[in-house]
Amino acid sequence: YEMGFYLAFAAVVPHFERWRRQLWCPLLITGALLVCAATGSARIGSFLLGVALFLLLDPWLLDQPRQKLGRGLSRPLSLLGLLLSVLLFGLRCPEPLACGGLIATLVLIEQRGVSFRCSPLLRLGEASYSIYLVQVLTNSAALKLAQRLSGGGESFGTLAIVLGVIASVAAGLAMRRWVEGPGTALSQRWASRLLAGAAADSS
Repeated sequence: YEMGFYLAFAAVVPHFERWRRQLWCPLLITGALLVCAATGSARIGSFLLGVALFLLLDPWLLDQPRQKLGRGLSRPLSLLGLLLSVLLFGLRCPEPLACGGLIATLVLIEQRGVSFRCSPLLRLGEASYSIYLVQVLTNSAALKLAQRLSGGGESFGTLAIVLGVIASVAAGLAMRRWVEGPGTALSQRWASRLLAGAAADSS
């Protein structure tokens, strides 16, 4: 699932800004979500749910209610189908809908002028992918350390959780600063040079 996501993400991202304004984009997500609802495919459906919520909350789409798409199908109608598919998927898989609903609520509140800016939380969010990558190692180490410190007693579970969270966040923040950040900047410079070279060759 993860490798499939990365491949799909890499293929879609360069074109998504244009594709999201086409009629087939919400229709495609609607159909795929309905299939996931019918088959109970929670993992794929959870990702599609995030895309659907983005489209439903996209100001560009919401500000174009009278624009006609395709064969006279209005944008609000396509968004209505998207909303119904989200709800149907949520009936089959309520946990992803609950998480998505929380995020969507926060986005709506923020769009109405309420700011959630908090520097420590922003840094934590920026490091979330690094935390995700290192948590397998840090949690494993935290379990072994908690076992040794608690002797396998009643405090083992609580101690393992506390140590795991602290170790994962600390390691993730460090990886974000010294590995992910510099690596991303380097890859962006390489990509810019390749694009510039390709543009020069074509001219």
